[in-house]
Amino acid sequence: MTPWQSLIASKAMGKRIGDEARLGMANAWHTAAFTRAKRLPPFSRVVGDTERAPKSADDIVKALQMKFGGVKSDG
Repeated sequence: MTPWQSLIASKAMGKRIGDEARLGMANAWHTAAFTRAKRLPPFSRVVGDTERAPKSADDIVKALQMKFGGVKSDG
């Protein structure tokens, strides 16, 4: 491994370790918050959008049109 590759690998490893630490802290925070909650929020609200990905190109076009309101024409 060259010195440049070693530098890139060590930076990537440092970022990964930092990301894992943030994930661990987020898990601890959510665990503490949920143990104090009287009622849990809906799962979809906690994890975000849980819709399945479109299967075909037509489904993708329809999903984009619904999200962005269709395609505007030039004329």
